[in-house]
Amino acid sequence: YGQLYTALIVYVLLKYVFDQGNATVHWSARLTFADFDRLFSLQTLPLEWVIYVANHLVFPLPSSG
Repeated sequence: YGQLYTALIVYVLLKYVFDQGNATVHWSARLTFADFDRLFSLQTLPLEWVIYVANHLVFPLPSSG
């Protein structure tokens, strides 16, 4: 079960980064999720995506209470 949960967590995190990035980057730099996953794994994302991930990626803080 550990591998399954790890794979699910990685998928959810990648999907979150992808959804935020596709909404933020210029329309010409938008990718499909399959392309994003492949390029992210190969560390060959387009420059717009590298800048987004390095400078603009924001994870929401958990709410207290």
